[in-house]
Amino acid sequence: MKRTIILLFTLLLTLACARADEIVIHPDLAPVDVTVTDSGIPADESLERPNTLAVTVSRGGEVLQQFTYGSLETADFSGVAPLAQAKDINFDGYADLLLLTAQGARNIYQAASLYNAETGLFDAPLTWPKWNWETHAFEGEPVQLELCIPELYPEYGIVVTTEADGYAHGVDTAWVWEGRTLRPAVVAERYDAGNPDAVGERVTQFATQTAVLWDETYPHSWYYGQDRVTQERFASMDPLTLAAAEPEYMTVANVDWVNVRKLDSKSSDALAGLNAGTEVRVLGRAAGEGEGWVRVLVHPDEAENARFIADGHMQGAGITGYIWHSYLE
Repeated sequence: MKRTIILLFTLLLTLACARADEIVIHPDLAPVDVTVTDSGIPADESLERPNTLAVTVSRGGEVLQQFTYGSLETADFSGVAPLAQAKDINFDGYADLLLLTAQGARNIYQAASLYNAETGLFDAPLTWPKWNWETHAFEGEPVQLELCIPELYPEYGIVVTTEADGYAHGVDTAWVWEGRTLRPAVVAERYDAGNPDAVGERVTQFATQTAVLWDETYPHSWYYGQDRVTQERFASMDPLTLAAAEPEYMTVANVDWVNVRKLDSKSSDALAGLNAGTEVRVLGRAAGEGEGWVRVLVHPDEAENARFIADGHMQGAGITGYIWHSYLE
């Protein structure tokens, strides 16, 4: 109780000199003022986000609520990103709060606080376990969820975040809403494969059961050395991360079986052989020399029925690769 009184007293002292941002939550509601200040709680340097910042929401000079969140930045931060930003991230027609937790050269992280139309207040910041780059999984107890450069796709009900780890590596996550909980649906990684001339690419789908759609290593010079390849690889993620309503499927035809090539070339290694009649999901068209290669995904369930799978392939994972167009219909 004593700590709460001290916190409130500190807030009242700092609000007078803090800048308030006017936010329109809904056209039918009067705007509110949102102020972010230092809470007065000492920084904990052992934490990744050592500063506790205080958010005060008021209307017409009346304080409606106050809550705190963790940040690497302090309340006097004056970088490009705002400390508080209003966006309807759960697509319910009411603006929510995105609160700055860290800004780097390429990444901007924000905590998210949803507006609750029933209470007329903002909820505490969302939580979720942190992503572990080494194990390729969300692990540990839920912590403050941080969205990195979120893009909103209301037509799909999806939020896509993009986190860079240097220029060559990063992780894109497609998040979906379950009620007022934001959970991951698909994570697409480009990771350090332990070789200067290699880049790993792994896509994991989180549904009733977690499925690794593919996990492959590619020559860096192929993956990033050709604009058409780079653009094709990134564009092929959209049908997965945006959960396209009508995915396109084709079937192996006009042959007893066909190779799935790792790269868009006849000289490339075969990842698998697929028997006639095997269904594949189309991720891209017109790839490679002659623009005759089709980029496909063989789901883990279908991969079990492949004619063969190359040695070293991750057990239980799916396959992505290229099939010449005349062997599909």
